[in-house]
Amino acid sequence: MILMFQKEVGERIVARENSKKYGRISILTSAFFSTSKVLEIDKKNFMPVPKVDSVLIKFDKLSKPFLTNDDLPKLEKLTKIFFSTRRKKLEKKIKLIFSNELIEKYNLNQYYSLRAESLSRDTFYFLTKIQ
Repeated sequence: MILMFQKEVGERIVARENSKKYGRISILTSAFFSTSKVLEIDKKNFMPVPKVDSVLIKFDKLSKPFLTNDDLPKLEKLTKIFFSTRRKKLEKKIKLIFSNELIEKYNLNQYYSLRAESLSRDTFYFLTKIQ
C-alpha cells in the first residue's frame, strides 16, 4: 500500500536506529512491513495550502513478519516504556519489565547503559518475544 502522511510523521515511520526520528512508530511498522519513502509533496501542491509538507510512504508486507499479531501488544508496551523518557538509559526500564531471572538468562544487563534509540529493531523484537 502507498499512504500519504505529514512529512514529519512519514520520516518517523521510515527512520533508522541512532537517529532522532527513530521511535515507536518505526519499530512497530517495521515488524510487519518494509517501508520506503516514495515522494515528498510540497504543501504548495494543495489547495487550500496546508501548513505542512507531505510524503508518500510505500508499505510492503513482509513475507515473514518479525512478530506475530499476538506479540504486538507486548511490543507496544515495551516501546512505550522504553521511549517514554527518550534520553534516559535503559537500566531501570529493563528492571521494571523483566524479572531478575530473565535479565540473567538473556544477559539483558548489556543494554543497561544504552538508550532506546540506539537499540536495533531486532533487539526490540527479541525483547518482545522473551517477555
